[in-house]
Amino acid sequence: MRLRGKLLLIVAGAAAVFVAFASYAEQQVRSTATERKKPLPGDGLIPDPIGAVNHTITIRRSPHDVWSWLAQMGSGHSGWYSYDFIDNGGHRSAERILPEFQHATAGTVFPALPGAQDVFVVA
Repeated sequence: MRLRGKLLLIVAGAAAVFVAFASYAEQQVRSTATERKKPLPGDGLIPDPIGAVNHTITIRRSPHDVWSWLAQMGSGHSGWYSYDFIDNGGHRSAERILPEFQHATAGTVFPALPGAQDVFVVA
């Protein structure tokens, strides 16, 4: 295969990956049409986002009970309560409240992945 053909193949592959990510960014998981249109706290923090994904669940607990679990999220903390082999370095997500991670405030960093430089920051 000539160089031009290889380059075309690489560009086509990159375009396919971009389309796949763009499609995922527009997905809405378990959200209703009303939920997708509803403004949410923090929407104005990123004026022109490149995409959005709404993962919607109903938790029948008080905000106080839920916050304890959210405050400890992050790789190397309690995990993401998701696919631990992907986003928690193979360590199981916490199954209990961890007191050492209960002090999340504005500016607290939730590590995205083990060893990654990108993070989620509490606003």
